[in-house]
Amino acid sequence: MTRKTLATLALAAASAAQAQPLPTAAPDSVGFSAERLQNIDAFFASEIERKRVPGAVVAIARQGKLVYFKAFGVADPVKGTPMATDTIFQLASMTKIQAAVGALALTEQGKLPLQSKLADYFPAFGTAVVGVPTADG
Repeated sequence: MTRKTLATLALAAASAAQAQPLPTAAPDSVGFSAERLQNIDAFFASEIERKRVPGAVVAIARQGKLVYFKAFGVADPVKGTPMATDTIFQLASMTKIQAAVGALALTEQGKLPLQSKLADYFPAFGTAVVGVPTADG
């Protein structure tokens, strides 16, 4: 076994050992309205009925406490397998969403101003050009 493989396995084992379920809390205790969180149920019931999504799992936490965790619809529309809160999803291209949620969490903590520019933290990106300047590239 290579050193790289051993290091990867050790990191995975350490991460798994540290993974603990979040404690639960009443929504009001961390600044959420329990009444408004129930709107999520109606939203997903409507989306599933309209066949916009087959199912979803929603987890909402604040201050390290889980305040809402629920599964909706089906995980497999063909087989009719119900969605479970521990259903594993393929993340596909979720990195932008994950980065945005992380940035907004930092903004909420006062650690990252909402109007910040990437170049403020990584100067090399200050001169980056995004896009294709001409049709033939």
